[in-house]
Formats: sequence, structure tokens, C-alpha cells
Amino acid sequence: FQWNVFNAHYRTGYDFDGVLCQDLTARDEAGGDYLQKIVSRPPLYLPRRRPIELIATARLAKYREATVTWLRRHNVRVKRLVMWEEPGEYRDRKKAISTFKAKAYKESNLELFIESDATQAREIAELSGRPVICTTTNEVFN
Repeated sequence: FQWNVFNAHYRTGYDFDGVLCQDLTARDEAGGDYLQKIVSRPPLYLPRRRPIELIATARLAKYREATVTWLRRHNVRVKRLVMWEEPGEYRDRKKAISTFKAKAYKESNLELFIESDATQAREIAELSGRPVICTTTNEVFN
């Protein structure tokens, strides 16, 4: 299941960093070479059977072009890419990112969301009322 879920027939939403590519950290974002780090991140789990319905990421929207370039380079098709619109402290508040991702997931008609952070996965499941798989711990939160 772990290897096949990314190309299974579930209507699935995805986090970006830590799922589709190796995770970036706040320290990476603070560095002057963040844009280069975005475009050069190695892939992790790439669904290719069909387009991804939704990617909900806390990456700032100002990096949309670099993110789309990365997706194209790795032949990942996506229907909807939801990115954090405004830089600022709110993104760092407890549950802010989980709430952001859960809202995008809940507004969709998807059956599953895949997240790399266990705390966020649990919170997204609680807030959306839908299942979330954590790739780091191999847990399903419901």
C-alpha cells in the first residue's frame, strides 16, 4: 500500500515539501539561496498515473513559478495548486498551516490527503473530518 497509494485510484490531495520532494526547513527559507533550493530539490513520491487533484502547501505563492517548473521537470501534472498567499507571522502560529491545508482539502471532493508532518496530518484530519496519511510515520489519521 505504501508504494502504491501514490498511484492508486483514490482522489488524493498532497502536501508538497516532504511528500513530493525532500522537505525544506524554515532555515532553508531564511537563506539567500532558497529559490535555488526549491528548484533543485530531489523528488520523493511522485504520482504519475494521473494528475494530482490538489496540492496544498505552505510555500509562499511568490514561489509559484519555481514550484510549477519543478513539477513540470518531474512530469507531475496538477489540477489545483494552493499556496500560502501572504508572508508573515500568522503562518508560524500553531495550527495555522494545518488549518490552511485542511480548508483546501475540505473544500474539495477528495477522499484522502497525504502529509509529511505527523502533527499536521493529525490536525488536518481533525479539522477536515477526512483521512490523512503521514508519510513520515506511516500512520493514517481519521
